[in-house]
Amino acid sequence: MKKLWLYCICLLLTAPTLAAVKQVQGGADLRRAIRSLGGNDTLVVAAGNYTIDEIVTVGNNTVIMGEEGARPSIELETFRIGTEASRLVFRNLDLKLRSRFLVGMLSQADVDIDLIAFESCSIDLGGETGAGLVGGSSTVKEKNRIGMIRVDDCMVFNGGFPLHFVYTAGSSSQTRVEQIVLRNSTFSDMARGVVVSS
Repeated sequence: MKKLWLYCICLLLTAPTLAAVKQVQGGADLRRAIRSLGGNDTLVVAAGNYTIDEIVTVGNNTVIMGEEGARPSIELETFRIGTEASRLVFRNLDLKLRSRFLVGMLSQADVDIDLIAFESCSIDLGGETGAGLVGGSSTVKEKNRIGMIRVDDCMVFNGGFPLHFVYTAGSSSQTRVEQIVLRNSTFSDMARGVVVSS
C-alpha cells in the first residue's frame, strides 16, 4: 500500500499540466485574463468591444478566440511572446492594432516558437503607423526561431506606408522564420510586400 501511495504521488508530480478553456465576458479586463492563462489554455472572448492599452506578454502556449457566433473587437498594443511559449493562435476576432507589430519579439531573447497563427480574423493594421503582423528580434541569442507564421481565412488591411507586411526583419534581426503560409486570405494596402527587411 505504501508503494502504491508513493507511486501515485510521483505520477501526479510528473503529469503534464492540463489545458483549460477560460471565458471572458464583455467589459472584463482582457489583458489580465490573457496574463492569467496557463500552458496550452484557450481564452474564449465574449462578444463586445475591448481595449488593451499596454503590451501583453504571452508566457505560455495560448489560443485567443471569439466565442461561437460572435466576433469580438479588440483594439490593442503589441503581444510579446515569452520564452516559454511555442504557440500563439488568434481565431475569429476583429483586431485593430495601435502600434507597430501585432506580435513582436524585439529585444526578446531565446524565442523558439513553433507557430504564430491568425485564423478567421479581420485585422486592421492601424493606417499611418506603418504596421505589420509579426516583427523579429534584434537580440543575438542561440535560438530566436519561428517555425511557421500562418494567416488563414483572414482579411488584413489598412497598413499604410512605408510598411505593411506579414513579417519584418530589421537589418540586425537574428530571428529565423522557417515557413510563412498565406491561405484563403485578402491583403489590401500592401505597401511593400509580404516580408520586409529594413
